[in-house]
Amino acid sequence: MASKTVLILPSLLTIIAVTFVPVSIRGDNPSSSGDIDRQSRLDLGKNVYEQHCAICHGENGDGNGKEAHRFRTKPTDLTRGEYKFKSTYPGSLPFSSDLYRSVTEGVRGTGMLGQIHLTDEERWAVVEHMKSFSPRFQENPVRLLEEGVVIPKLPLKTPDMISLGAQVYREAGCDKCHGTSGRGDGLSALELRDSRENPVQMPDLTRTPRKMGDRSEDLYRILVTGVEGTPMPSYKGALDESQLWAVVYYLESIATGRYGNCMAMPKGSLGMGRMMDMVGEECIGMQIDMPAARAKMMGRRGPGMMRSMRK
Repeated sequence: MASKTVLILPSLLTIIAVTFVPVSIRGDNPSSSGDIDRQSRLDLGKNVYEQHCAICHGENGDGNGKEAHRFRTKPTDLTRGEYKFKSTYPGSLPFSSDLYRSVTEGVRGTGMLGQIHLTDEERWAVVEHMKSFSPRFQENPVRLLEEGVVIPKLPLKTPDMISLGAQVYREAGCDKCHGTSGRGDGLSALELRDSRENPVQMPDLTRTPRKMGDRSEDLYRILVTGVEGTPMPSYKGALDESQLWAVVYYLESIATGRYGNCMAMPKGSLGMGRMMDMVGEECIGMQIDMPAARAKMMGRRGPGMMRSMRK
């Protein structure tokens, strides 16, 4: 697998709001509540995890919760310390803010719904508990935010850039997995396995929303970081900045469709399309995680959101 040059851009789920969560401190130990000590935060996080996360991720964080069998895209095994979506370079742990983003926004197209019904304090606390499952975080307790991936200024999008991106896409071997048209039907697609030996669910790059986000910056980031735990490598150093942006613009140019609503509800129907915008396995996640589903249906103003607004 390592000898192949492959490009697997996850596509079933962007993250609903694709900007990273702002963090105002330099170290990787953010918390919205400076008056809560670490042990209290861990205790709170454990309680939140057991109530809202263990059903899919497992009591021990191994990804084998009692509802995990229902998903093609398996819940993350938190004991491995492998996270697909982050803003740090290959081989590095994610920032706490990366995990907070995934908890808050969810992962589009999978059963992981945004936990916006939880307060800000509860979300930061469950992030700390998530980190406790993997010894990788204990071995590397502090990271500086300056070590994250820097997204350069977007260049002008031109037809020549898009054409270059199509050329790089072919020459880098992306078509071997993603197919010549980006529909996930490359010759190697069915052979791919992740680090847990689960089949890789190939995305259709011609449709949105994408798991990692739909902004140009999100696509650039995933090309630089790769997708840990999958055959998707980092192209940092393999492609220069202009080639990376060219591939980004090419991928945007072929994304002309959208995944269908798994609730069979057309976008905008009866004024509910925005709130009930559910794709892929999100409908299964909704059946399991009703508090998160209710918060989404309330227009992202669930009980946790309202409590936070009153503070």
